[in-house]
Amino acid sequence: MTMKSASAQHRNLALSALIVLGLGASASAQNVQSSLPVVVNGKAHATKAVVVGGQTYVPLSVLKELGIASAVSGGTLSVGITGGATQTRALEGCLKQELFNGNWRVTVQSAAFTPARTGFNTGWTVDVKYANASARPNKLFVNSLQQLGGDPIILVLKDGTQLTRTGSSSGGTEQFAPASPRTLSYFFSRPNLQEDNPPVKMLLLFREKPAVGQYTVADPNMRFDLTCKK
Repeated sequence: MTMKSASAQHRNLALSALIVLGLGASASAQNVQSSLPVVVNGKAHATKAVVVGGQTYVPLSVLKELGIASAVSGGTLSVGITGGATQTRALEGCLKQELFNGNWRVTVQSAAFTPARTGFNTGWTVDVKYANASARPNKLFVNSLQQLGGDPIILVLKDGTQLTRTGSSSGGTEQFAPASPRTLSYFFSRPNLQEDNPPVKMLLLFREKPAVGQYTVADPNMRFDLTCKK
């Protein structure tokens, strides 16, 4: 369970520095053997992966959409952390643990297997509690969560399958009063999902700049490890 290319140096490096399986690497254009279209969460990405020396590399912008932070400081590319010398980890937590990015307080409360029913495949129902931490009325989806490049809420199963929401309760576009909490239920579905392939991670991808309020962390995105509890 995006993140920031905050400086011109980072943007320039992103053109030449690529990531393979989450590890830092670089490749020169003349060594590129082939390129591949990239599909992120079921949607075509604007950039392409390249094959160099038998290894497949993807641009940093792809990792951003998957909730993996990156930052450049002192000529070093760091993946999974931001903040340079004061390295601050991206927000990570467990089931039932509240995460706070300065604008929203979020807790994944439960994840339950949902058997097939009329009109729906088997799936997982995940309850997430949100509270508006800004000083003004706020709307979760309208003002805060990413709206481009796919669903901003991603569920990752044990076998690595990534699911996006099949449905959700109301609340994403409704106004939250300051400090007002609300629990939303999300349904993640796909044919032939099995209970022995449970979700292990949930990612929430936030905009770099919210329309209301502000973040108090370098990386506002949230990753919940559903295999641990607090």
